[in-house]
Amino acid sequence: MYNLGIDQGGTKTVAIVADNDGRILGRGFGAGGCHFFDGMPKAMAAVETAVQQALAQAGLKRGDLRAVSA
Repeated sequence: MYNLGIDQGGTKTVAIVADNDGRILGRGFGAGGCHFFDGMPKAMAAVETAVQQALAQAGLKRGDLRAVSA
């Protein structure tokens, strides 16, 4: 199983997929988005973009994830 980390701020969103040893397998990037200022739909769309890119780069699917940290 694999781990997904998400960092979202006002200028960018980053998602990283790593294995249990901490090796980074995939990275993804999205637009910035703050749910308070930009609204939840924009913030979640940026997360979705970043996560899809990270998973694709890692060659994984959502069901392969063990944990998500945001």
